[in-house]
Amino acid sequence: MPGATTNRKRPARRRLPPEVRREQVLDAASRLLGEGGARSLSIEGVAAEAGVSKTVVYSAFGDLDVLVLALVEREERHALAALADAAPDLSGDEDPIETLLAWANALATLVAAEPERWRLMLFPPPGTPAPVLKRIQRGRDLVVEQVVGVLGSLAPPDEDWDVELAARSVAAAAEEQARLMARRPADYPPERIVTFLESVLRMVTRD
Repeated sequence: MPGATTNRKRPARRRLPPEVRREQVLDAASRLLGEGGARSLSIEGVAAEAGVSKTVVYSAFGDLDVLVLALVEREERHALAALADAAPDLSGDEDPIETLLAWANALATLVAAEPERWRLMLFPPPGTPAPVLKRIQRGRDLVVEQVVGVLGSLAPPDEDWDVELAARSVAAAAEEQARLMARRPADYPPERIVTFLESVLRMVTRD
């Protein structure tokens, strides 16, 4: 009828499962942390980045501290799984230098592929709880174990050297290079890291 007002129902917004919504919010928080650090993180900012209301964020995590804890725990699980997958295969007769280089390339590629995730593990935000920091340390310990396995086969047969100390030194250098990659990925691509490591290895193992 002319002049009659038509009441049209708006299409209902599809409700996402809670676990999917949580991941969406965590992804948004990860992006904000990667772009501006811990100071840039707020419930309002995370909600805007995720395209949801503040109520959704609060209902999923309660407060900002719980959200950050959940984010660090998620990335810690991801990092440990990635490190385990990248572990070098020492079951055969592969050249130890080539094995170490392949391992370094795998780790560098991981950091380059997801720098935001690795920034969180390499630069934990202030206030990260001690239990979470302890789990992050597990990742460092896993890297040391992997390097020990490779360096043990590089040890000169007529020399007595401290493989564990050498492995910790290599792991510390690798972590610093990972930080450089996470901060400035364009300046420190995987090939630059691996090329440098290869030159050092060839130099120290040269007869």
